[in-house]
Amino acid sequence: MKILYLQNIRLPTEKAHGLQVMETCHSLAFVGHEVSLVIGSYLSLDENAIFGSYNIEKNFSLKKVPVSFGRQNPEYTGFLMKSIIYVYNAWKSYGKSSFDIVYTRDTLTAVVFSVFGKKVFYEIHDVRHSLLQRLALKRAIGVVSITRGLVDYCESIGIKKEKVCIAPDAVDLVEFQIKDTKSECRAKLGLPQNKKIVLYTGHLYSWKGADTLAQSAQFLDENTVVTFVGGHDYDIEVFKKRFADARISVLGRKSHDLMPYYMKAADVLVLPNSAKEDISRLYTSPIKLFEYMASGQPIVASDLPSLREVLNEKNCTFFAPDDASSLADSIKKILANQESVDIRAKQALIDVQEYTWQKRAQKIIDFIKTIKHD
Repeated sequence: MKILYLQNIRLPTEKAHGLQVMETCHSLAFVGHEVSLVIGSYLSLDENAIFGSYNIEKNFSLKKVPVSFGRQNPEYTGFLMKSIIYVYNAWKSYGKSSFDIVYTRDTLTAVVFSVFGKKVFYEIHDVRHSLLQRLALKRAIGVVSITRGLVDYCESIGIKKEKVCIAPDAVDLVEFQIKDTKSECRAKLGLPQNKKIVLYTGHLYSWKGADTLAQSAQFLDENTVVTFVGGHDYDIEVFKKRFADARISVLGRKSHDLMPYYMKAADVLVLPNSAKEDISRLYTSPIKLFEYMASGQPIVASDLPSLREVLNEKNCTFFAPDDASSLADSIKKILANQESVDIRAKQALIDVQEYTWQKRAQKIIDFIKTIKHD
């Protein structure tokens, strides 16, 4: 099958969607299909540099189309305008190409290519309550959803259940099969050997719950350090000023290939998503969730429907969302009961075997084959 993956995206990017798109394309190609990823020409990096930045084998083609007028710097073009230019140039370059399907996470792309007769599969990651997204969902011949919550939304607006496939995000298990001990990982990363490390990886947005984790530090003793890895530069500086506490360490953004070492270095991994926004409560499928599971380390997570789709009491310790005291209690429980939490961590490692990028890709392909392409 020839798959044209269209995504108006900057690569490489510090955001998780860049990794998700690259891993999806790589895995679709890995299971035997011809994949071409077409992105916007935001940066001058060549194809090899982009693949290298994600440490991904070059088994699919990566193309670029302009997202600006002439030689104008694309950063000075508004997001909506860049989206329109991307779709226009993508259509001009590939609209008459002989691909079996078009695959995209991009709403405008899904609408335009479906309107002009292409067989579009739309991967939905959030609910925007917009006419454009509804049109994309209704016109796509198939929808790939990352959570049950998104499937429920699709059904609520009249999308037939047989038109939707659930395919949560995933992980590269091989990447997390490192031989270094916890002590060796800490030495490699310059982390303290004599502290208990509670780790969060990812952005510092409010719906991610980073604030709740930072607030939980006040309930922990001085031998515990709450460590944050990730975030935009501006968010990191603001976060450091808001939470100036000796028990909090904000390390900033690190390369993705170091994540297995950071997770192995930790005593507890935290997924503190907020319940205040639907994207977090119902729709998210965080890549770091599966990475946490693959690391073999104990996990503490907000008790939310979105996370419960993968996690349960046998592989995780839950806490009340947005409650710093409850989170601190769960962290302390893990630190005080190593034997019982090791059992949960081992179960998480067993459970995550079903969430590889290759298995996800095969599930998507099997779903595509069930859809009539007439």
